[in-house]
Amino acid sequence: MRTLPVLLLLAVALPATASDLSGCLSGLRPQALAQGITATTFDSHTAGLASDPTVLESLDYQPEFRTPIWDYLAGLVDEERVADGRAMLAEHAATLAKVEREHGVDAATVVAVWGVESNYGRTFGKKPLLGSLATLSLRRPAAGFLPR
Repeated sequence: MRTLPVLLLLAVALPATASDLSGCLSGLRPQALAQGITATTFDSHTAGLASDPTVLESLDYQPEFRTPIWDYLAGLVDEERVADGRAMLAEHAATLAKVEREHGVDAATVVAVWGVESNYGRTFGKKPLLGSLATLSLRRPAAGFLPR
């Protein structure tokens, strides 16, 4: 299961090369194999993936775009979350250093996003993650995920 994070990174880090999911996955497969992911692992994690248009519709309803900034931050940043973030920085220091070296994203940013998006793995979304990331990889605007 250690290879699943690499698949997820591929899904969001690489630009889509096709307008359909199967074309995009065909383009990602050789790059995943080059990163040491076995063909069996890639195929098992991507088998049956389908684009989900409701993921794209949800982009316009992200709370960070609809809630006043101070209200948004007040709901996310408290002493417990800050303490948890510091603990995650310490616990995962080696992995975070590797992510920073290889992908150029500093540890504090990774941990902050992790805290906001899942409360450090305590909160799960309602949509399958890999299918959602695959859908977003097809439609990602050049400037990022900004509301329309």
